Amino acid sequence: MHPISLQMSKFCVAIGLVLNNKIQGLMLDGLLGGKVGILNSYTFNEVTKRCKLWDYLNDSLPRDYRWIMGNNFNMVENPTNKHIECKNIISGSEILTLRTFIIAL
Repeated sequence: MHPISLQMSKFCVAIGLVLNNKIQGLMLDGLLGGKVGILNSYTFNEVTKRCKLWDYLNDSLPRDYRWIMGNNFNMVENPTNKHIECKNIISGSEILTLRTFIIAL
């Protein structure tokens, strides 16, 4: 194991995969600045599954952590940003669900 990994391991509170391995997470405590959570996600292609993901995270993530999230959202918010291969334009209800999740963090 790399020495930095050994040093960071003493701060690691939890690490794992959730929701059909769509999200990887790491929670650290004891760092200068407080508790930090890091999430990485490869989001579902289906709107209803993405909304369930945002709701799940909104209900599950501890509020006393500062969260950093990296994500392949599999959607675009604005049709002008749409790449020819991307078929997913975010819907109005999904925007609301996603923004609620982001604001809650």
